[in-house]
Amino acid sequence: MSESMRSMAIKSIVWCVSGLFLTGCASLSKEECMAADWRTIGFEDGAKGRLLQRIGEHRESCAEYGIAPDFDAYRQGHQEGVSRYCNANVGYSVGRRGASYNGVCPSEFEAEFLVAYREGKRVYHLAKQVTDLENERSLLWQERDELSGEIESNEQVIVASSTSEKLRRELIEQNKRLATLVEEKEHRLHQNDRQLRRLKRQLDRLETRHRLKHQ
Repeated sequence: MSESMRSMAIKSIVWCVSGLFLTGCASLSKEECMAADWRTIGFEDGAKGRLLQRIGEHRESCAEYGIAPDFDAYRQGHQEGVSRYCNANVGYSVGRRGASYNGVCPSEFEAEFLVAYREGKRVYHLAKQVTDLENERSLLWQERDELSGEIESNEQVIVASSTSEKLRRELIEQNKRLATLVEEKEHRLHQNDRQLRRLKRQLDRLETRHRLKHQ
């Protein structure tokens, strides 16, 4: 892509974001429509896994300025872009980041793409589970520490000579309940730790298998 096209693409993104909630987002700006290299635009759309129907959005964007897309040039570029997109490495990458696949690949390339895509999607879901468990673990530790801190504070009051017997008995009972909650948090932490180790092993195996397969 030329420097001028890159500059216009950046401007288009800025305009799109700033006006998104008011008017929606056009696929191309006026400057992009006027300077359009439709083969390049088609290639870029295809290489991003977008369907050929994407040209309809470009047509709608450019119609306002009296400009019609060159469908043949766009289609040629789109086919070239799809050829770049439809391979195992891209399939794995798309799945690994949790993105969707919309069926753009022709039948002769789709099987290989989908095998890698599903493998990447499985890694994505495992990685997400690992992240969720790590977040849960942090929260459990925080809750456990807060409960332990409350028990410690109560114990200081319990042993103080100025504490009444009534309050002392109440705090002792409260600490029993808090100790039970601490045990529950620790039990969940042990469960979390086992799950986390298991999922990390699975994740490591899948990523290693993919790396060895495509090195």
